[in-house]
Amino acid sequence: MNQRLVYALLGASALAAAGLTAIAQTEPGSVARTTLEPFPAIVTLEGDPESSETFVRLRRFDSSQPLRELGTVRHAQHAARRGAILQRGTRSIVLVTANIRPRTGHTYESQLFAVEQGTTRPLTDGVSMASAPLVTERGTVLVQRGTDGPDPANDGSAGGAGLRERVDQLEITAVDVDTGQTRSVFRAPGQSAWLGCALRGDEALVYHVTPEGAFLRVIDASSGGQRSILGPMPALARDFSYDRARDEITFVRAASVGSDDYEIVTMSARGGALRVRHRAPSHHLMPRALRDGAIAFSPAGDPGLALIERASGGVRALAPLGRGSDWVAAERNDGAWIVVRHLDAQSNIDTFAVSARDGSRRATFRDDANPVEIVGFWGGATP
Repeated sequence: MNQRLVYALLGASALAAAGLTAIAQTEPGSVARTTLEPFPAIVTLEGDPESSETFVRLRRFDSSQPLRELGTVRHAQHAARRGAILQRGTRSIVLVTANIRPRTGHTYESQLFAVEQGTTRPLTDGVSMASAPLVTERGTVLVQRGTDGPDPANDGSAGGAGLRERVDQLEITAVDVDTGQTRSVFRAPGQSAWLGCALRGDEALVYHVTPEGAFLRVIDASSGGQRSILGPMPALARDFSYDRARDEITFVRAASVGSDDYEIVTMSARGGALRVRHRAPSHHLMPRALRDGAIAFSPAGDPGLALIERASGGVRALAPLGRGSDWVAAERNDGAWIVVRHLDAQSNIDTFAVSARDGSRRATFRDDANPVEIVGFWGGATP
């Protein structure tokens, strides 16, 4: 696989595995009819991947019909679509990135849109393809942008060993959703500056890939300050999430270059040593730190969603959804519910609402015709 494509999909391995062919289906008998509280609505991005529009919808898991059409985003055909939710008091703004021009081989061909009260507004373009907007804890909206660097020349080494990756001028940009005005909060050369996850206050984690190796950097969207907390390291890490209560970052990395084993690791957002929480011969562990300190992941062998317990470090099954890969797409603010995507051997994707406490679940909503991207809980949490 082309390394640039790998960089573009870092932190989105589930999206890559799905190949943009997600189909949400209903599993018979999966509705728990007692003790479950009413489930809040979630925001989705839906639409034929060959079309030039995406529908932003509000859905519940106990209904096959959307509660409301929030808006429509128009874009180029075959566009990669990613989203986030910005909550400002009583305002809920859905932020969507999508390609606005037919693909020409350039990396920065997406645009950021704001969808609010049925109206869609373009905010800024030049956004990195297949990258999601990120909302900090303080409410600053960040996107990945950049400028393509010159194509590198092969120095003639045997087997193409002299071919080097292109070095782009990378930027993380803060966007004012009311005016569309932008300001740069991070600039550096490299192959990728991936927005990993929001941290405390106005801080965000950036996974910065360079010819010298990869680095984890923390940037402050308010002050423009930055610090490096890890690196250089091999560019074989992804799926970053944050435990706010403990100020810890969780991600997965290759155990070593060329190894088939991957490790789920945690570290302080202030820097320091890595702690290995789980190791397995699987490239799709897809960990997600939850609010209670446990880490949800997809175990090797694909037996169903599992948890690494915070206190004991032991692993237990949470939601056996059948053979396949499982990952957490969103968590509600109170930690009571998570949205789980289940990818089976036939590349179908089921979407479940799972209780983070006992693993009970509600039925998936059905959308047979078009792929679905989960944005987050309406009035709850962003992915």
